[in-house]
Amino acid sequence: MPDPVGCFPVFTLLLGYGAKYLSDWFQDKRTLERERETRRAIRQDVIAERRTQFQRQTLLDLQPAVMDMARQTGKMHHHDLMGYRTTGIFHLQTYPDDVNENFRAATALTSMLSVRVNDHEVRALTAAFKSAASDVGVAKNPADSDSSMDTMSQLFIELQERIGIVLRALDEDDTKQQEQLAKIK
Repeated sequence: MPDPVGCFPVFTLLLGYGAKYLSDWFQDKRTLERERETRRAIRQDVIAERRTQFQRQTLLDLQPAVMDMARQTGKMHHHDLMGYRTTGIFHLQTYPDDVNENFRAATALTSMLSVRVNDHEVRALTAAFKSAASDVGVAKNPADSDSSMDTMSQLFIELQERIGIVLRALDEDDTKQQEQLAKIK
């Protein structure tokens, strides 16, 4: 029969190894969980940053598209007024091919970009702006065309201001996200 006093050091050694193994296992588990949470937070921040960048770029692309649509609408309005002064009949002549095509392209681009915008007010103002611009091209008399141009001009200003507000808000959110990301790292 083995000596109990002689087995005591072996037993304490094995008990020490077991305790150390359990301690390391719990510590590794906590470390892995913390790293997993950090990776998840970083991944969410990257996704949020991509969304913010996408929204920012969409809004920045929408501004010149709206400007081009306003410019083409102005050309259509001018064409109608010049034809009216010459012939006395409003909207008698069709628009030149380049004006017609450029207006169509500007409308399509504006539509494509506006549906990508998260901000409901920007989408609503863009829809109202496009409607007013279209009304200029189908107006039956100079007064209606002038009224639609005035409405479109006012909506243009409101839309550009709203885009500016949303862009500034995105920049503020981006700054906050960068600060949070720096804290995590």
